[in-house]
Amino acid sequence: MSKQTPARGRKKFKDRLKKKKLGIEEPVRKTMFDLVMENLKIAGRKTFLHRVVYIGRHTFDKESEKAISLFGRTIETKGIEPITGLYLHYRNLFVHVVETDEDSITKHLKLLYADPDVGYLYDIKLLGDLCHINNRLISFWATYVGTPKLLVNPPTQSGNETVRDAAIQVFNCINKINRLVDKMYGTSNMSLEEANEVSVVNEMRSIEPSMSELKKEEGVGSKILGSFYIGDSASPYRDFLPENELLDYLVSSPFTPDLMQYLIISRTVLQETEYNDRVWPVPADSVQYDVFETIYDRDVVMPISGRPFTRKKEGSSEDVDEYLEDEEHIESNT
Repeated sequence: MSKQTPARGRKKFKDRLKKKKLGIEEPVRKTMFDLVMENLKIAGRKTFLHRVVYIGRHTFDKESEKAISLFGRTIETKGIEPITGLYLHYRNLFVHVVETDEDSITKHLKLLYADPDVGYLYDIKLLGDLCHINNRLISFWATYVGTPKLLVNPPTQSGNETVRDAAIQVFNCINKINRLVDKMYGTSNMSLEEANEVSVVNEMRSIEPSMSELKKEEGVGSKILGSFYIGDSASPYRDFLPENELLDYLVSSPFTPDLMQYLIISRTVLQETEYNDRVWPVPADSVQYDVFETIYDRDVVMPISGRPFTRKKEGSSEDVDEYLEDEEHIESNT
């Protein structure tokens, strides 16, 4: 039998490859995961963005630097997406907008309530929880300290308010925040690098250098911490600030949810009652409420008719021994 030469073998391989291409090729199939990842790549993101807006009262008085330091520590968590947003500091009230991925929002809120200075904050209410937002409101994290204008016709708590009345005031507050950020920066569609350049330009062309001061500080993810100290009535941003009367109404409203309750409810997986049914296969092996708290053995013992099913504990062989004894008893009777 003649030995095949390497050149002849390569020729046969090319012929087989040509014949294979003559057939109908399998079309390229895209899954939903492929489409989602492609859209995220186009948007320059790694996961979906969420926006949380909450307000509250504080007892920092004129110690604005201490309040800014408190919230600054809560945004230093390293997540999938960088944390951006805006913190507004008034004499007795505050507004905080946070934009990042869902896990980072949870970490931010947990760090906030675990901070030793959280005792200065109270009556913290949630105004909005927006999921899968299209664009960031602001491309870095900034702070603003100032005094808003007086609201001539403030909303009052008469006892006859409805959910619709509270929703209208929530819309007005969030709309003012959006207009304020657009007036300050106009960086909602910019990247982090472009936003940094805009902040530097704003620092160089300050309208009233004696009244406003821009402080830059490198943070996590190359974010800029901009602090504006503007308390004069000539401030160009004062018209866009949410009024104290509006924030006081929303904080006192019974229709605005508490931020702590939001953290507990939205970040806790509820136990479904359908998993409590006694069926086979045992649903607890696939979906269990306390799956990370109790260690279960993966070996499942088939239940015998007339005998309740018991799950074997780790390191225990009593169930297996009883099962084998029952099997031997059944075989001896047959």
